[in-house]
Amino acid sequence: MERLVVEATELTSDGSEPALRLRIQYGELLSGAGNFTGARDVLQPLYDDVCLIKGPDDELAGEIAEILRGLERDH
Repeated sequence: MERLVVEATELTSDGSEPALRLRIQYGELLSGAGNFTGARDVLQPLYDDVCLIKGPDDELAGEIAEILRGLERDH
């Protein structure tokens, strides 16, 4: 999955919709595998990027913030 994220960002950009979605999926995959630190390491910079690109009130930013809150709450 990490390789897919790298390839998507190389082909489009870090801020493209496909790359952003892949980064979310990667973070969720890490979380599902029990790698909560890895998930936060992927999702926090992603959240920061989305807030910079789309603003903190964007739906995608809210989705990522909710996942991050869940990580904090559960682990």
